[in-house]
Amino acid sequence: MSTVLYNPTNEFFTGTYIGEDTIIGPDEKVKVDDARGKHLLNQLGRRGLIPLDFGDEGEIFEKKKAAALARNKEFKEKQVADYNRNNLFRKQQNLEYLQPPEQIQNYAKDLGLELVQPYMPKDQRTPEIERLQRENAEKDREMGDMKRQMNELLVTMQQLTAQVASRNEKKSKGGRPPKNATKEDPEATGAKAVEKTA
Repeated sequence: MSTVLYNPTNEFFTGTYIGEDTIIGPDEKVKVDDARGKHLLNQLGRRGLIPLDFGDEGEIFEKKKAAALARNKEFKEKQVADYNRNNLFRKQQNLEYLQPPEQIQNYAKDLGLELVQPYMPKDQRTPEIERLQRENAEKDREMGDMKRQMNELLVTMQQLTAQVASRNEKKSKGGRPPKNATKEDPEATGAKAVEKTA
């Protein structure tokens, strides 16, 4: 028994069965034995390869072809999406960009999809990026110095404010005592004053 396989897509399909390759070109039909046919359909069915039965013509043929082309489109979209997702993940991990294979590029072109554009890992910085990073680091240092100076100035202002407040408090309590004033017993001082007046 044999099976007729049909490739309605615009790409070449290559399948291997018992060490032997079968190549089916775009819009090509091939007749193979049943075992090989089942194996190739398992390998390439999701990409759009279909079996044709005796009498598959007209509307039946068109329906099979449309379903196969829809599967092929879905396969291509998934390949492009997987490639993009992989490169976005690599970018987040700071890993190098993976060039898309020619087949993925063709899929993206056929479907009008965009591929993730090449990027450069952080350890492969351009001179311009390095210059900007140096300038930013210098500005960070300057800002740190200014912040430190502001803190020192704030501490000095607080100390001066405390000193002024302390002097004002002493003045409000009657001023400073005379320089040659000594501590004496008030009663004794009063007695001396009485003696002088007597």
